[in-house]
Amino acid sequence: MNKFKKTALAITAIVMAGSMAFGMVGCGDNGGGGDGGNKHPDERTDITYDDNYHLTYTAGTTLNLNIGYNGSGAKERSIVFKSDHVSGGVTLADGKTYQVGDLKPAWQAAKNTLGININNTYLNLDSDKQINNPITENSLSSHDIVTGSSTAIVNNSQYFVNLNEYLDYMPNYKKFLEENPVTRYSLTTDVMTGAMYYAPYYDGNDDIEKYTLMHHNWVEAILGTGDVSAATTTYAAQGSSKGKTTTSASVQNHMGSTNWTVATTNPADVTKTVNVTCDYTAALAAVKDAATGLGAAYAATNSTVAASTLTSGNIVDIMNAAINGTNGAVTGAQLINILREYVKVAYKSNGTQFYANDKLYEVFTSAWAAWDVDLLTALYRCVVTGYNLTGIGISTADVAKVYGLVGRENHMQRRQDLVSFAGELYGVRGLESRLEFYYINDAGELVDARANTDSYDALNKLNALVKEGLICDTDANVKTENYVTSEGKVPQGAIALTYHDYSQTQTAQGLKAGYTTKEAYSFAPVLTAVSKWDVDGDGAKSDVMRFTESYRSVKNTGFALVKSALNTQDKLSAALAFVDYFFSPDGQLLMTYGTQSTTGNVNPNGFWYANEVTNVTADQIGTKICEDTAYLNAAQYEVKEQYKSQYFIFEGKVYTGFAYNGRQVPIITDANMDDFLNGDSGVSGVGARSYTDYARGVIGSTLPIGNKDQGFEYQCTADVAIDGCGTITTAVLNGTLQHLVLKLAKNQSMWYLCVPTTLPLSQADQATLKNDAQTKIGEIYSNAKSYTHTAYYGLMLYGYNAGQHTMASGVTDVLMQSNAAGYVTWFNGNGGTVRDAIYAAGWQQIVLNML
Repeated sequence: MNKFKKTALAITAIVMAGSMAFGMVGCGDNGGGGDGGNKHPDERTDITYDDNYHLTYTAGTTLNLNIGYNGSGAKERSIVFKSDHVSGGVTLADGKTYQVGDLKPAWQAAKNTLGININNTYLNLDSDKQINNPITENSLSSHDIVTGSSTAIVNNSQYFVNLNEYLDYMPNYKKFLEENPVTRYSLTTDVMTGAMYYAPYYDGNDDIEKYTLMHHNWVEAILGTGDVSAATTTYAAQGSSKGKTTTSASVQNHMGSTNWTVATTNPADVTKTVNVTCDYTAALAAVKDAATGLGAAYAATNSTVAASTLTSGNIVDIMNAAINGTNGAVTGAQLINILREYVKVAYKSNGTQFYANDKLYEVFTSAWAAWDVDLLTALYRCVVTGYNLTGIGISTADVAKVYGLVGRENHMQRRQDLVSFAGELYGVRGLESRLEFYYINDAGELVDARANTDSYDALNKLNALVKEGLICDTDANVKTENYVTSEGKVPQGAIALTYHDYSQTQTAQGLKAGYTTKEAYSFAPVLTAVSKWDVDGDGAKSDVMRFTESYRSVKNTGFALVKSALNTQDKLSAALAFVDYFFSPDGQLLMTYGTQSTTGNVNPNGFWYANEVTNVTADQIGTKICEDTAYLNAAQYEVKEQYKSQYFIFEGKVYTGFAYNGRQVPIITDANMDDFLNGDSGVSGVGARSYTDYARGVIGSTLPIGNKDQGFEYQCTADVAIDGCGTITTAVLNGTLQHLVLKLAKNQSMWYLCVPTTLPLSQADQATLKNDAQTKIGEIYSNAKSYTHTAYYGLMLYGYNAGQHTMASGVTDVLMQSNAAGYVTWFNGNGGTVRDAIYAAGWQQIVLNML
């Protein structure tokens, strides 16, 4: 049998077997290692449990918790209220008053439910610094449970409890792992024993993470029916204002000139699909005929490039001829007219025009959108020259501020979003991976985008947009949430049509007074670009579809149990119960939404409410995970699939609440929402931009521990953004938007499987990854906040060009290359081949040994 086929079959068996595979590792005689290996439940002597093998411990057992989020920042993100964020007593939306040093509401509830005492030992450090390196047993002795980077935990696994040995006593956590096989891959350090030394953190799970966000009203101004004669700025002038020479075009088409067809949502029935064709043949014929709308629009530019000489009907090629043939003197109005007429003639279904003349903008903003990077380039060109049509309200002198695309902040943690976006636009895998730049191919092999020429070519193509002034390449003060502030002032920095970012946080302006209507504010998600992808790996890129690699899975942080500190039966049993509770249905709700208001929405005594249902029981609509235990208030249930859209279960009771993503979730109280929106909580350092930051700072939920549900964040998203997310959900449900998966469906290609966040590596391999060469490789492609440039981002800025550029202050370690092959050769020869072999071996350990 072919080696690769054997590998693929092995992986498929693992994924499809899922819980069976990992269940075997977690119990009985298949274990081993660590503290004597996996013993039968009635043989363990280091913990205490009842006849049902549920953990027990003495009431009031104390756990020392080093738990918090990015503590070095100014915001309040720990489990207790600190003096520098709370002045005196503070009364929250649950109607209760809290003092400095008090546990936050979610943690007070967890303490009461678990029957433990909690001592806060948080060191107030970022996750990558929580666990010191080199680490010693003494440095951990004051903590029982600690959050930290997965790498630091795995590299120092000898100091932490192997959770796999105790899965039979943690029914909720075990069930969670069975249903999330990619999570189990990510956590496993030793595939022979199933050893795992930390529990995961999810900032949402099994959901799209980052979106393409656009100002819908800008798109409607460009592709509407209004008069555009006021758009007199020339293409050359807008480029010159940014220090660019745009008397000729730099961008070349990506999608080619051969007609392509994509399935999209059917406007008549969004549960069904319709094929839309980008008809380059028709567009080419139209532009050559001055009697057509497109032909007349092109002729009006007076380009010296005769329409009759054009050989491609791609919009980029048509606009390039207009730009080149006028030395950049083509105006915004002329470019807009070309784009409008192009959409009319090029996009068809069953041979007829698909987008109505008065709704041409739907090619970008609707659930049946079919835009690609070439059409996006054309739109960007119209925006930078027709900015005065969009309602931005800036003067001609400010044209230098207007771009098509910009990164959110001036460091690589956010600039990496531009690198990731390149992957979506140009059909390149690995640029938005959970593990560096790795992905799994159709044959089941681990592949590194850094060793593929396609990834570098994609960033070089973005450089062409930089050269035309379409992508911001300066360190300007970026204004991401809107083109005006809440006070109506024009920002001093760059403003752009598009971002690749989170929906709730980046559309928060739409929650502020005066910006809650679509007319005032319409920054929201749009469907992912259509591109050509190579699913089967034959090099043809024959799969025309929308695909996003930005998908929520295990974060690269987690929480671990300190072995030396948990030196009594009570402490170890309580710590294991703590982990299990955080992955129980009840615990996940508490640590996302906070405490329940048993008084409802009026004068609430909690942060969420729901409507109790009494005509059905938990046993009828749910599958029982476990009976109630010493650390759970009620039996735990998983709602059956057919009932998820109707009910959720909390502490044994059935409720209806807020509809989110095909299921029911708790409803945030009005008082809670008011505190979030208006900053009335009384806790300083907590703004009204991100509900996650608010929840961390005020409620104490959504800290980097357990599984955060995105249903709470969705309720705190601007209405216009919710509408935008609705178009995404529609496309996902009807199959017209593809994404990574955490569990493969039958006959689904391995190419779609999300790569694990971490892989099992030997101690020797871990040591190799710490040497100077590997450290340098990591830095050169890093997305850490401490870097302003990397190899990929530098390529976007400068294109293929020999030399060096500064990666961070005083560091010029990024050697630039003159072509993609040069980058691959440099990467492989400077440690990349070694790195890839190490990670490939780790992946193969999962493939071959986890059954």
